[in-house]
Formats: sequence, C-alpha cells, structure tokens
Amino acid sequence: MYARRASFVGLILSLAMVCAQAAGSITAIALTGDDAWGIAGAKFGALQAGPLNNSGEIAFTAQLQEGVAGVGAGDDEGIWQFDGSTATLLAREGLGGVPGVEGGSFYAFHDVVIDTTGGVAIRAELAQEGSIDGGNNQGLWRFTGGVGSLVSRTGVGNVPGVTGASFGNLPRLRLGDDGLLVYDATLKLGGGVNTSNDAGLWRHDLVGGTLAARESITASPGVSGATFRTIRAPRVNDNRQFVFAASLNQLGSVTPSNDFGIWKFSDAGGELIARKGIGNVPGVSSTNFDELGDPTINAAGQVAFTSTLTNGGAINPSNDVGVWLYSGTSGTLLARTGSGGVPGLPGADFEEFQTLLLSDSGEVLVEFRLAAGTAGVTTENDLGLWTFQSGENHLVARTGSGGVPDVSGASFFDFGDLAFNAQGFTAVEATLATGGDVSTENDEGLWLLGHSGGGRLIAREGDQLAGRTIAALSFVGNSGGNDGRPSGLNALGQVAFQAAFTNGDSGQFLYSWLAADFDGDGDVDNVDLGRWELAMGTAASADANLDGDSDGEDFLTWQRQVGLGAPILASPATTLPEPATFVMLLVGFSAVVPRRSQPD
Repeated sequence: MYARRASFVGLILSLAMVCAQAAGSITAIALTGDDAWGIAGAKFGALQAGPLNNSGEIAFTAQLQEGVAGVGAGDDEGIWQFDGSTATLLAREGLGGVPGVEGGSFYAFHDVVIDTTGGVAIRAELAQEGSIDGGNNQGLWRFTGGVGSLVSRTGVGNVPGVTGASFGNLPRLRLGDDGLLVYDATLKLGGGVNTSNDAGLWRHDLVGGTLAARESITASPGVSGATFRTIRAPRVNDNRQFVFAASLNQLGSVTPSNDFGIWKFSDAGGELIARKGIGNVPGVSSTNFDELGDPTINAAGQVAFTSTLTNGGAINPSNDVGVWLYSGTSGTLLARTGSGGVPGLPGADFEEFQTLLLSDSGEVLVEFRLAAGTAGVTTENDLGLWTFQSGENHLVARTGSGGVPDVSGASFFDFGDLAFNAQGFTAVEATLATGGDVSTENDEGLWLLGHSGGGRLIAREGDQLAGRTIAALSFVGNSGGNDGRPSGLNALGQVAFQAAFTNGDSGQFLYSWLAADFDGDGDVDNVDLGRWELAMGTAASADANLDGDSDGEDFLTWQRQVGLGAPILASPATTLPEPATFVMLLVGFSAVVPRRSQPD
C-alpha cells in the first residue's frame, strides 16, 4: 500500500473562499490555451473529463494544440495527474519512453483510473512500428509518484499462473483504492490454451501478479466439481476483494437452468454469493434467480446486484425483477418490480431497472422506471432515483415532478451518468423538461443531490464559466466510490467535470463544497459545531447531507470535515493573482453543469 498523500482540499478552499460564497466553489484545473504542464511551449486543446480520488487528485486526458511547440497529429494527446497545485505529465502519444517497452510509443489511451493514494492505472495501445504489431500492442501500466511501470502486455508471455502463455486481449481494468489492480483478459491460442480455457481474471499489486480465476481450470467455489466457463468484468474494493458474474461449464449437476452465478474472491479464496436456478432467493419464496446482472461491491465486502426471477406461480413478467444486497452470503431484497413499496410514492410500482450503485455505507442507489397508470404515474414522470438502506429508503429525484435544486419551476426530464458516495451524495447529469425559462439552450446540468432529496446545482448549460458560455458538460459516472471503477465524485462531495464551451474551448474543473461550513465563513470549525447544536432537530440551517433537516448525520459530516478550509480574511473585492493554468471561479449554488460518459 502506498504512503497516503495529504489531501489538498485545504489548499483549494484557502484560495477559493476569498470571496463571499463560501458554500461552494469551482476551480478551473486546465483550460484550452493554457500551458500544458511538462511540455515546454505546448498548449492544451480539448480536455476530457477525468476521475477523482478521495484526496482530491484528478487524472485526466487532454489533447494538445497541433502546430504549437512542434506538436503534430501523432503526439498530440497525453495523460496528466493534478495533485492540488501542479500537474504531472504521466504519458504522451508518439514520443517513446513507454515504461517496460523499449522503443515503443503510445498510440491511444483507453482507460484511466486513480486510487486514493494517488496511484494511476491506464489501459493503452502502442503504435505499431518496429517490433510492435497488432499482436503485442495492448497493455496496462501503473504510475506511482509519476513513475510508470508495465503491468501486463499482449503477446509477450509472462502471464501469471499460465506458463508459456501470452495475453491476446486486455479489454478493461479495475483499480481498488488500495492499489490492487484486477482485470479480465483472453489468452492467445496455442500450446495448452484453447477456446475453452483462454479467458480469466488476474490481479496485480505492487509486488506482482497472480491468476485469480480461469475458464475450465479454476474450480467454482460453492458448486462441487464445477469450473467456470465465461467470466465477466470484475469489481474490486480497497480490501483486496473483488466480485464477478460467471457461467459454469455444463457438466455433472450443472445444467442450463443453473449454470450462472455471482462469486466474491479475496486473498483467502472465493465464495458463491448467488446462483441461478437453485432457489434461496431472499425475500421471495418458491422461485429462483434467473438472469443475474453484474454485481458491485463496497469496502465492507457487501455485494449488490439486480436479477430477474424464474416465471411461474406468483412470479410473472410484471414482478420478476429485483435488487438484492448481500452481506457475506446473507441477502436482503431491497426492491422489486410490480410489488409496490415505492419510497415516496404510495400505490406505485417499479417496472424497469436502469442503474445500481453501492456505497461504502451500505446504501444502494437505484435508477428505476415506474409502471404508468397507477398513483398518478405517466410517461412524463415515470423515471426516478431511489436510495435503499436498512429500511431507510428515500426518493432522491424524479422526472416530471418539480423540485429541481436551484432551478425554480423546473422538472427533470431524464437522468444521465450517476456517481454515489458513502455520505449519501449523488452526482448526476440530468436533462430538464423544456418550458418556461428552460429551453434547449440551457436544459442540461450537473447536480449534487442528498440521499433523501434536496441538492445543489453545480453547473448548467448556457451559464458562464471561466469567461465562456457552457455548451456541454460531462463527468465520469457509474461508480459507488469503492468498486474499482473511475468516478468523478469523491467521499468529500467534490465533483470533477469537463465543460465544453460555445467558442470551441473546453476545460477540466473541480467543484468543492464544504458541507459542514454552517456559518459560511470558508472553514469548518467549532463555530460550525455550535450552529449545528442550535439547529439540531429543528430547521435545516445546519444541513450537511441535503436531506432537509439538522440531525446526527450532519454532525458526522462536521466530524469528517473539521479543520478543512480557511476563514475568509479578505473582502469580496480582493483580487488574487491568477496563474493561467489555475483560474479560481466562485459560484453560488445556482451556477453551471456537465454531461455523460459511461464506463462499463
């Protein structure tokens, strides 16, 4: 495990809180036309949304302006890591210097993930030149302290656990917050590798790599005599645990009716979480799991997933989809189609599952579509976000029903990318229904929502940011915060996002919010604790978790944030020096927003 870096939140907030709006700020990390860190004379061109870790560091991909400082089409893209004050160039196309590959050059970057310690992992493609061809041009690399090392590469042997084999394809990677990298891959055919055993899962830490599971070779825990047939993409937490769905070879007692399941692995071995066709469905008697969806995992090793149920008896197409949460091998049904129990909407039924995310607190965020025709549900208000945790279930947001934070009179029309954290915050890209003051020029935005409603607008199409008009926004979603997938939302409630502007420019931005700064002076201290004590159990004047009241959860947020920020010492008129690559922009809670990118 790496030595943990100090959070840079204090630095950001000490600069950001010089002006009056202490509650939230947007920092411009990099903009089109800024000097590109690490490349003398080069300028940034287009910037992409990047993932954010719990220390507030961002890893992002950007293009360089061609024709400036000798930059051409073959070397105009790179990956940078921003640590709070400066950025380090980790990798660049076309110029050699590829860690572990003598004479190689990067050609394209595909995945970028950052862990809490600041370690960055990338999946990339090499330029096909010299000894590099289509059979050995894919690889995974890790960067620690800005120094890169090769993890795995196609076509060059050195496959952990499979002597003499070479990787044939490296389709994705997952990086746990403790630096454990887990990935699925296929092997090149030949020798002892054939189409029945050419795929598997591998894991790498700073010591080395090991084979975790391989088709037709690895015994399937919990199913006597069985082996895996196909293995799907894993999810990994920061406790060296990972979870995946897989099918089994149909031998012995394994048949098409029971040949699929979900397994969790750790250093101690694997365990079966749930399996198709064998009964034991928590909360629903006399039925079986049928089509199990890809599972997700959190730091505690809890596993959440959605599944259809085998039709028959009381189970039919209107009520055969559910969401389950497992702690160990004990499961709980959280929600099910066609069976009522929709939080915040008595008499309604869930109809269709969309997205599921699991946070480290054990709370599950689910995007569901409702069945139209009951409880006032129509096609204009049938999509929503709900949270589920130990019976404390809440409606977070719903289309067509008003209540859009900081946009008076508006309603959500559709939800895009989502990210979730342990404090119950949801970052969501969303589209608004047009009408009134909402038009196609300002109908998209990015919000930070509380787990039981309430929230803040971060940014919105048509607004001004960095002296430009926002045309489009994006952020990295589809993560619950500790599942190995990249995320634009961290545990502090910060959101990293990209904005594209009407003039063709773009920028990488960081939204920071001191939720427990109850007195609005730019820091979290004992004065804020006093404000919470006065507000406890009454109005929402000390509401850190955006749930509409002041309670014990807000105190827990104060505990997490105490000591962050810096008090406002200058007047709102004070002007600070602004480096071109680090423009500080303050916004209230009715400012600007991003759009969508969905990792698998």
